[in-house]
Formats: sequence, C-alpha cells, structure tokens
Amino acid sequence: MQLKDTKEGVVSYKRLFPDYSVQASKRAPVDTDVFGLWRVHINTHDYEIALGRDHTLGIFANRPDPTGDIRQQLWTGYWRIENGKVLIEAKTVPIFTGESIETNRWGWPIIGIEAGRIAVRNGPVRYVWHRLN
Repeated sequence: MQLKDTKEGVVSYKRLFPDYSVQASKRAPVDTDVFGLWRVHINTHDYEIALGRDHTLGIFANRPDPTGDIRQQLWTGYWRIENGKVLIEAKTVPIFTGESIETNRWGWPIIGIEAGRIAVRNGPVRYVWHRLN
C-alpha cells in the first residue's frame, strides 16, 4: 500500500504476513490435524492457541510490560471438530480479582490444511494458523 504524505512524499507499507494462501481441504479435518500450539495474527495482535489432546483450550497473547513482554492467558475452555469446523466453548481468564468472566462459543470452518498451517474462516475473513509445535 502506498500513501501520499505532504511532508514525506509517498510512503510505502508492506503486509507483515503476505502468504495467506493455504491449499484447500480435500478431506474432512480430524483431531490429529489440530492438536498442538498455533500462532495466528488477528487484526493488530498475535495470539497463540493451544489445543490439547484432551480437548482443552488455551488462548494466549503477549502483553507489554516494562520488564519485557508477559505471556498471558486470555481464554480457557474446550474444543472439538464437528462437520468440518473447529468448535470452541471458552471463558475469559480474569486478570484481576473481581473481574467479570465472559463466555463465548465460536465455530470456524476449516477451509485448508497443510503441514504446519491451517486456514479457517470467521465470517468473510480468513485466518491462517501457523503451527509452533
């Protein structure tokens, strides 16, 4: 993307993660496709999604801190694969005593599977999960 700036002239911006294409799924996803730790970039943040073999779930983000980034768990819950979707039931992890807990359910169709990458759709938006382990 290029923007015209009165002081700088033309300023160019480059997408941080340009490779969002993943081969379309030719089979229904199964649990073994998604076990593990995944990184996904949503809007302006990177998140880690931990999907356990026991179907437990953890969603984490790095929070800036004066001593360095702190990995913080944002959501906890359970996941399953059903009808080609990863279904998640989760609740927020309180950051401070007395914070209210939010619950949510998500269902993301898995639209592509490759070694080390999975593409999911959230409405009209597609996201690519990158395997960390």
